[in-house]
Amino acid sequence: MLPFRRSLAGFVQSLSLWLLTMPACQRVSQPVSPPDIEPHEPVDLAILGDAAPDGPVIVPPPPVPSDKPDFIEAQFLDTYRLFIPRDFTNQEKDVRWSRYYQGRWVRWTGQFRFTTADALLFHHLGTSSSYEVSLIVPEPERSRLRQQLQLGRFYNYVGRLLRVDSMFRVIVLEQGAVLAPNDVGVPGTLTTLPWTRELPPVPGLTSPSLVEK
Repeated sequence: MLPFRRSLAGFVQSLSLWLLTMPACQRVSQPVSPPDIEPHEPVDLAILGDAAPDGPVIVPPPPVPSDKPDFIEAQFLDTYRLFIPRDFTNQEKDVRWSRYYQGRWVRWTGQFRFTTADALLFHHLGTSSSYEVSLIVPEPERSRLRQQLQLGRFYNYVGRLLRVDSMFRVIVLEQGAVLAPNDVGVPGTLTTLPWTRELPPVPGLTSPSLVEK
């Protein structure tokens, strides 16, 4: 009887060792699949820029040419003093221009000063005897405006912000148009450029219907 018990104990011990040394993949009858995890799309932080949660929304510039003009509430003085004088760094100017101004449309009132081969030149600052805005107007509209507008009169005009010429101190607009062109014009005065180190407010989008008034 005693030898039988010893043989049984040896068999159980051998079986236990065999089970422990068996690979795990053979001890499990059905493999357990990992739980399904829904992937999360990565957040493109570049589109957020430096805008705070409650700050302005950064909209990339529209394509060229614009099929749907995006007008911004950007006054001429704020735009000119930001990009033309040397009161602000190139980094401050470049960031503002690319994010909020470039490719957008503006509506300004200026004194019609001269006509070039492809543009109408408008004067805004009383301290200068030159012009500050070059409004590129396509043909045949440009030739028609030459006959309708009177030099020295003020006019409301719209255009798409194309570039800033720091050398000649001029803001260049393309796809320009003059609102209600005639030989009388609209009331207007030349202004003075204020000096301040504070950045002008970020311009927001406005309705085109309000611009045409």
